[in-house]
Amino acid sequence: MAREFESVAEVQEILARGAFDELKGALENEFFEAKLPWDLDSERGKFDLAKDVSSFANAHGGIIVLGVSTLPSPTYQRREVVEIHRLPQSRTPNEQYWHIVGEWIYPAPFGVDFRWHPDPANSTVGLISALVPNYDEELRPFLVARYLPEIGERITSVFGLLQRLGPTTKPTPLHELHRFLREGRRLDAIHQKLDTIIAKIEVGAAPESKKWIRNILKKIGLLSD
Repeated sequence: MAREFESVAEVQEILARGAFDELKGALENEFFEAKLPWDLDSERGKFDLAKDVSSFANAHGGIIVLGVSTLPSPTYQRREVVEIHRLPQSRTPNEQYWHIVGEWIYPAPFGVDFRWHPDPANSTVGLISALVPNYDEELRPFLVARYLPEIGERITSVFGLLQRLGPTTKPTPLHELHRFLREGRRLDAIHQKLDTIIAKIEVGAAPESKKWIRNILKKIGLLSD
């Protein structure tokens, strides 16, 4: 029977008790994802780690449980945990996990907690979790710094925006793309505040004053025609 987790803490409590079979029937949602482990010996696996971690970092955080398979739910338009695949202890997260986060995601999200959860009945097997914090809005977006086409080749140029400079096309450095996105968000917020201010001013202003205010804002570039 399908079940819905109400918090990350609920998933953590199950993992801490080693009651892995209680994950069966759980539906993936905005803060919970279940999947088989990433193949970190391949470029594709590193990309998948970066993609999964950054997607939670760009939302409100969450937890990824590795060692679990899912299928589309027959009732809900989401994936549902159908089987637990306890992993060998040799899969215990090591520094490679954090190295990939730092190399493949910009800016590197701090505080991602990769953890091994042993099975109480057999400590040589268990599951892995990746806990992604809820970051401040000012740190977002987190960008994947590499891109893998379907053929699996690695493109080492920057993932994201390309710019036409004279007769050549050059990739935008990742730090510049990140800055553009953040500045765009700030401008949106500024424009929203300006719209509110203008609306409040115009409520009690005479027609001549309204026209004067709008002309001033147009001249300084804060209002378009």
